[in-house]
Amino acid sequence: MFKKLRIKFIAAAMTAVILVLAAIMTAINAVNYYKIRDYADGVLNILVENGGEFSEPSGQENDVGQGDIPPRKPDGKRDGGFYAETPYETRYFAVKYENGEKTANTERIFSVNEEEAVKIADEILKKGKKKGYYGVYRYAVSEKGDLVVLVDCFRQLETSNNFLYASIFISLGGIALVFLLVVVFSKKILRP
Repeated sequence: MFKKLRIKFIAAAMTAVILVLAAIMTAINAVNYYKIRDYADGVLNILVENGGEFSEPSGQENDVGQGDIPPRKPDGKRDGGFYAETPYETRYFAVKYENGEKTANTERIFSVNEEEAVKIADEILKKGKKKGYYGVYRYAVSEKGDLVVLVDCFRQLETSNNFLYASIFISLGGIALVFLLVVVFSKKILRP
């Protein structure tokens, strides 16, 4: 009787722990993934609005203290929550479709040449989706369908995957530790 009750207690406790940990890890990893996607979409929106390039800073942002306007305090922030370094650290390419011609801008990426960029953009347009992933690239298509912009998300996705694997292994370790503790303490808790 005592042994059956103990086994049921251990099974119930472990089921609860596994369900709670699974819910927590799913939520944390989903939030992490969606943050990466939302950041990439924000960058893509800026690029699409500016014809496939980042706009040059204007006014005070562009003044380095040599004109009449005192330079802005370097807080690092830029419009839309992005940082001043975002245009320089973002790897991206764009393909424009004008008058039956395809023009690729691959100046801000090393891993894709102009020919590959056009091929990728053509494949994306055939899918008919406005946003999505193409391998490690997050893409956006302009409303008119005349511009396709892709942002390299390799680093962010790799970090997200590493976080996922780490959270799984840590959770498994936590489950094993809780199992040992429940087994040890269940004798004392359920003792008649």
